[in-house]
Amino acid sequence: MLSKRKRILTVYLGAILGVVAYQPFNIWFASLIFIAVLLYAIRGLPPHKSFLYGYLFGAIFYITLLYWIAWATFFGALPVPFIFAFIPAIFCWLFSRLERINFKLAVISAPFIWVATEYIRTFGQMAFPWNPVGNCFAAYPRFIQYAEYTGVWGISLWALIINMLFYLILIKPAAVKRVFGLSVLIILLIISSYIYGANVIPAKIEKEGIKVALLQGNIGRDIKWAPGKLNVSFDRYIDMTDSLRGSDVKLIVWPETAIPAYLRHHRVYNSIVSRRAERYGIPILTGSPDYIEVGKDKYIYYNAAFYYKPGKSSPRIYYKLKLVPFSERIPFSGKIKILRDIHLGQADFTPGDSTVLFGVDGYRFGVLICFELVFPDLVRSYLERGADFMITITNDMWFGITSGPYQHLYAGTIRAVENRVGIARCANTGISLFYDPYGRIYDMSKLNERKIIVDKVAFNKKHTFYTKHGDYLAKWSSGIAIILILIIAADGVILRRRSKF
Repeated sequence: MLSKRKRILTVYLGAILGVVAYQPFNIWFASLIFIAVLLYAIRGLPPHKSFLYGYLFGAIFYITLLYWIAWATFFGALPVPFIFAFIPAIFCWLFSRLERINFKLAVISAPFIWVATEYIRTFGQMAFPWNPVGNCFAAYPRFIQYAEYTGVWGISLWALIINMLFYLILIKPAAVKRVFGLSVLIILLIISSYIYGANVIPAKIEKEGIKVALLQGNIGRDIKWAPGKLNVSFDRYIDMTDSLRGSDVKLIVWPETAIPAYLRHHRVYNSIVSRRAERYGIPILTGSPDYIEVGKDKYIYYNAAFYYKPGKSSPRIYYKLKLVPFSERIPFSGKIKILRDIHLGQADFTPGDSTVLFGVDGYRFGVLICFELVFPDLVRSYLERGADFMITITNDMWFGITSGPYQHLYAGTIRAVENRVGIARCANTGISLFYDPYGRIYDMSKLNERKIIVDKVAFNKKHTFYTKHGDYLAKWSSGIAIILILIIAADGVILRRRSKF
């Protein structure tokens, strides 16, 4: 049994191993052991104490992993780690409770419970499915190719199974034959995943599609939102657009909120962008805030993407569906009046109500704004509707030079593989790039540089098993988790009845 001090140190070690498994460190092997270390730390503890150690793990893990949120909204960032710390806390409680019922049941079910906790984070106004365990392998495309069948959930499940094998080693390290057998199984699981990916990925980057220009204006927050500096942002993107006149580019992309004004309601700016698209014969996609008047002095605000197409008098609009909690909107503020009066420096956007497919040169594409890229089912829905490729626009200026932009961009590699689709990513201050359908990155810019990237974005190769069937694995895992909770509840009832006699 570990002493209290050793347990705390072990929890801390597990949390740090979890952090370095993600970007920008990309130490993928750490993702295969950090949950094992956490479970080793709580071994032998009653469920309520396991919950507390799990919460400590979660607080350390999320504070260290998501510290960059404070760059965007300091007060908005404060509750996030402490809310999400409940996830590993509940996981530890469930595991400890199941371990008391049946050790083998706890070990076998743990990977499914963990995947269920990741899936739950995709729902509701608190939705924040940032960095599932599967994302730890995003920088290594050969490990993630089976995501076209399982989604990111299959990668997480694979990693958690290996974690549980390591856990079995940690609790009985002296059992030589057992350790050897488990070690061989771990090696086989790792090698088989790698070999499968190596055989699937073609030698050359796949980018047979239309030519797209990504405009990275690199406008910092000291200019972008400063009074009297509006023209600086607009003129820069207009100048970059003008440099593409006469090119064979089929689509020009500006980043999220490229124009820090209500573009559709700004008669001059709106007209200039529309005329540029008409004059050059090239559609322009740009991010901008928008609003709709719903009554006298009453407005609904949106984070939007505008698509200016030659021959069209007005742009088509997509309103962002997934808003960043505590940054773009206080969760449940639309239903609970007292929450509307909380001001943490966040925006006050309303989510859109539907996806939109835009057309260019006979092909269709969907747009993802900022962290919508981390929602697997949202991206899948575009492909299911017939998108040929995807565009994601973002303004990662808010994250500064932190791990945030790297964690964000690598989510795109998983989305590309899941749906075998090319994705173009345009970011204000970086990082802009292209993903091929196998998750490989090409033409990648640097952070904080002004640059125009021109290349072809690959078309969707096929409707994958994941595109057709969606998050079935995550749903199965959630179903298993519910059954296990019912087993725990039934066991609790039985124990209480026994205690009465």
